[in-house]
Amino acid sequence: MPLVYSSLLLPGSRNQSPPAWPFCVGSFAFGFFAMGPYLALRSFQPSPGATPSNRMVARFVENKLPAALAFISSLYLVYLVVGGGGGGGGVGGLEAYLTLFRTQTLPHVSSLDLLILSVFVADPMREDMLRRGWYSGGKLAAFVSVPVVGPCLYLLLRPALSVDEEEEV
Repeated sequence: MPLVYSSLLLPGSRNQSPPAWPFCVGSFAFGFFAMGPYLALRSFQPSPGATPSNRMVARFVENKLPAALAFISSLYLVYLVVGGGGGGGGVGGLEAYLTLFRTQTLPHVSSLDLLILSVFVADPMREDMLRRGWYSGGKLAAFVSVPVVGPCLYLLLRPALSVDEEEEV
């Protein structure tokens, strides 16, 4: 989800105060604890001219390779949860997760973090869709209705920013 948030927020970060990048970097280690304050403080910038101020960042967030890797990773995560991560003992991934969930604290925190990140992705995704001229309520609902997989699929399918906008970077 930190990759998803970075790809959604950095294209509109040019005139943001505070800057988006420290919160995006922090979210890779601290999840919503780092991203939450930024989401509360930032301003809504759906304008097509809103692009990252750094050309290298713009190339990364617009590149389909990280989006494809994120989507494949999200599908693998679903595979592990559904039961593909059982190993030799025949215990499915969901059973193993529930065992960890009952006996340790980290799965609670991680699960809540993933849930909160999945819920709050709708607003940055709507802003990104508007920026690209691709917004419709139905599309947004479809992508956010499937946690993790939906936002990763959106990154893979979303149209690129126009060439004129990329040259402003």
